Amino acid sequence: EDYAVGKACADAQQECEDPSDDPAGGDAFCKCPEPALQTKVGGAVPREKCTHDECLDNALVCETVGQACVDNDRVELRTWMCECIDPQLTVEDGPQRAARCKDPPGDCEEHGDVCRQAVPTQLCHAGADDMDDLFTCHCAPPSTGKEGANGLAECELDECTTKCAHCQITDAGAICPEKQTCLDVNPSPTSIGDWRCECDTPFEGTGNAAAAACRINECDNVCAHCAGTVCSEAGQSCVDRDA
Repeated sequence: EDYAVGKACADAQQECEDPSDDPAGGDAFCKCPEPALQTKVGGAVPREKCTHDECLDNALVCETVGQACVDNDRVELRTWMCECIDPQLTVEDGPQRAARCKDPPGDCEEHGDVCRQAVPTQLCHAGADDMDDLFTCHCAPPSTGKEGANGLAECELDECTTKCAHCQITDAGAICPEKQTCLDVNPSPTSIGDWRCECDTPFEGTGNAAAAACRINECDNVCAHCAGTVCSEAGQSCVDRDA
């Protein structure tokens, strides 16, 4: 049976894995070619199911220059691109690189460099004709913050609460699981990847930009299933061999 699975994987140009040596078989599975992660027990994964969002790996190329990363074909590789964000106008598309964008005609055409000098780049919005503000700088997604009148916006990027490719909240859901708390050490848009998952008390453990491996010493902590004073009251030492 596992031989048949192996052939099906090979025919689909997928890797076959057998997690056990059980002669009865039945647990071999096929894996999509990397970077896709999908698997299927007993046969090949349909090609259309072998998907990967390349913006997970390349979003910063676009975000650093105030653009959005888009991958409209997650089966084929090298299909991601950077797109200009409104109100910017597209001069040239950006397949696998930053696009060429320009500010709309008007005040931003003249003063847009003020916003573009920020890191990451900010977006220029022209002021209304009857307003004193010539232009305002706005934070480019996924950053958020207070816009700046005739000057730079005050932006931040809390990677724990914002949904983005390199944040803890992605299209696939939250990376920090239940009973873990996400902490972004520095929410500056220029400080990327410094968030972490921390285990909730009484568990201990930290995962840098990843889920934590939580552990608990049931001898030293107070909890419903911990030892408490059971051992000491009996004149014994407590040892948690799986702490």
